[in-house]
Amino acid sequence: MPYFWGWNRDKKLYVDKIILWSTRSKNHFLSAYPKFEEKIAVSGATGFDRYKLFKFTNKTNFLNKHKLKYKKIIGIGSFVFDLYFDKLLEQTIKLGACPKENIELFQQDRFKLHEIYKKLIENNKDILFILRYHPGTVNFEKNEFYGFEHYENVFISNSFTNTDIKITDIINISDLWVAYESTTIMEAWLLGKQTFLINPTRSDFIRENVHKGSPIVKTIEEAQKLIDEFFSTNTIKSFEDLKNIRRQVIKDTIEHDDGKNYQRAAREIIKILNNKEYKEIKFSFKIYIEAAKQILKLFLSKTILKNRWPELKYKSNFAKKYQDMYSKVIKI
Repeated sequence: MPYFWGWNRDKKLYVDKIILWSTRSKNHFLSAYPKFEEKIAVSGATGFDRYKLFKFTNKTNFLNKHKLKYKKIIGIGSFVFDLYFDKLLEQTIKLGACPKENIELFQQDRFKLHEIYKKLIENNKDILFILRYHPGTVNFEKNEFYGFEHYENVFISNSFTNTDIKITDIINISDLWVAYESTTIMEAWLLGKQTFLINPTRSDFIRENVHKGSPIVKTIEEAQKLIDEFFSTNTIKSFEDLKNIRRQVIKDTIEHDDGKNYQRAAREIIKILNNKEYKEIKFSFKIYIEAAKQILKLFLSKTILKNRWPELKYKSNFAKKYQDMYSKVIKI
């Protein structure tokens, strides 16, 4: 519930409609606050529509651009292992936000997983391994990919190296997607990729339900067996067996994967805008003053005080970037 209310400690809804990602989230909230049912709607997660609407970098173009000669590519998404070596976690443990046993597990698994990845890279020289660091990685020495950059069949993407490549492109380039624990697993499903997880010690730690949709292995031998099966038959049977579970995970998380969540969200917004009760609302004069200030700051940042407010320039470019990108596939 704190994720829903945020800083609103009074727990009063000051909006006409809240649009959520999933029915699961809606039911969870209404089980505690049933009186708000009329104000809650479900559209599905609009950001995930891009997997159906956009075109991403393909394998051939990527290999040609970087002058790489491989027929097989495995993408691996990293976990924030370095976080669990941070001394600040001691306070988190005291607050009960992260069980001590989980921290100890992650610390041990970081080293075990590092060895498994190392052997997979060394034993499969005909496969290109694209290693995608978690964007929250700070201490690279405590990452499961540490020291792999010198291998010829490794392509690194992190906050310093190959930063221009989006995670969606990396997944789309890959034939197979692997991780320890990562939300990119579901993104891979949405792009039609098969996945599996490597959990060296155990898999029953506290985590999101996304892990249920992929086969989970513990050892180098088990991981190699799935890789061999995939590249010899173009599928992994244990992955196919989890098809119905993946459908449920997707529904519980983003509700729909048909690329039409933005339309559902728009319909809910239009209902509010068309309501006669709201058309006669008069805003406080203070709102217009604040809006004018923002417009003036933006104008000055692009003219008289150009480059003086880089944060405004960033926000402007950020908005334009996504407007241009979405306008190609959606009429806005």
